[in-house]
Amino acid sequence: MTQTRRGFTLLEILVVLAMIGVLVALLLPAVQSAREQARRCQCQARLCQLILAVHNYESVHGMYPPGTIDAKGPVLNAQIGYHHNWIIQILPYFEYTNTWEAIDKRVGVYHVKQLPALAAPPHMLDCPSCPTSQGNACYAGVHNDTEKPIDANDNGMFFLNSRLRIEDVRDGLAQTLFLGEKMPDGWDLHWMSGTRATLRNAGSRINALKYPGDLPGARDLSAFTQPEFSLEPPPAPPVVPLGPDGIPLEGDPATGTLTAGGMVEDAQPQFPKLMLAPPLSPGGPGNPLWVGGFGSAHRSGANFAFGDGSVRLLLTQTDITVLQQLANRRDGQRSPLP
Repeated sequence: MTQTRRGFTLLEILVVLAMIGVLVALLLPAVQSAREQARRCQCQARLCQLILAVHNYESVHGMYPPGTIDAKGPVLNAQIGYHHNWIIQILPYFEYTNTWEAIDKRVGVYHVKQLPALAAPPHMLDCPSCPTSQGNACYAGVHNDTEKPIDANDNGMFFLNSRLRIEDVRDGLAQTLFLGEKMPDGWDLHWMSGTRATLRNAGSRINALKYPGDLPGARDLSAFTQPEFSLEPPPAPPVVPLGPDGIPLEGDPATGTLTAGGMVEDAQPQFPKLMLAPPLSPGGPGNPLWVGGFGSAHRSGANFAFGDGSVRLLLTQTDITVLQQLANRRDGQRSPLP
């Protein structure tokens, strides 16, 4: 009696392998899409915590945290100045009191005394979709509606020595952008720096300008010696008036008439002072007066936090006019939300 052996032919095996390959090819994009959706939701949750901390700060102090603190403007994207930013001010309001206490308020954010705090940046500042943050913040406050250097009296919510109250948001909290995503790039300083590292504007479309790679010389002071700039020997260290909690409490910071608080020595007197010669043009990427816009590693757009506490994804296709109206707290325009 003949015994027959059962098995698969080569053709059958090839057909099964082909079907498995097709199924995997169909499944992988769905899995990646689901993972990105989860990362985007986590990113929105972190923005929710940041905007909640901003409002907790306002409830305690009666004003929103200053975007950056310095003796005068415009703010240069360089390691010169005091530059304590809005993130530092809200640290106690999202469970980072230890980091707040580790920061020396008597010196600037670039002083060696700040190294212990710099070594442990809050994980809340990292977008899960961002490939590399490297101690840089993935979120920034809105300082203006158009591209311009960071200075006093900008149209956004966080700028040089800003001391805004709820009544200063004339367009309404639900119609005003407070925070948004940004892609850390080679020009960024660290997360404590109140420069373009943590402040951006709506002068460009979402995701229009992204420089994810490090750029040689971007952090080198010699890179700032462009024709419209000149280096001079360091003068006597300037002082920055501060209140007991690290922010100006009285007077007008725009006119230099602050009177309250202690006197804080400049963090970097050993650096040469960068003197600006007219015209003061923001130029483009790499210029220390250039700030830049918002963007993210998400495919379809970037997450933004509004003044009412809501967090929404604004698409890359969002009209630049609408974006600028949302970034301006006092233009009187009520833009249709995307």
